[in-house]
Amino acid sequence: MTRTVLYFTDSTSYGGVEQVLLTILSKLDRRSWHPIVVHYPGSGITSFLEKARSLDVELRAVPQMRGKKDVGRMLQFERNLNASPPDIFPAQLHWPLS
Repeated sequence: MTRTVLYFTDSTSYGGVEQVLLTILSKLDRRSWHPIVVHYPGSGITSFLEKARSLDVELRAVPQMRGKKDVGRMLQFERNLNASPPDIFPAQLHWPLS
């Protein structure tokens, strides 16, 4: 049985957290886990996304949420998450979701 692990990062640049996430993704047993990375679109993480894609990771871009004014986007993100809930949801977060 394959389970889904959905990683979310709200980073807009490629740094240490993204490198650690790539290491985790590269070691993940694909017979047991289907990895998905949810991210904000942006050129600052292009190299991270390319490396994740090369590891056969499903990528999903979501609109950027910048604070209280984007409550609607946060609720939409929650609805999308609940529509197909992952088995595990570790998140690397900055404001506003942290």
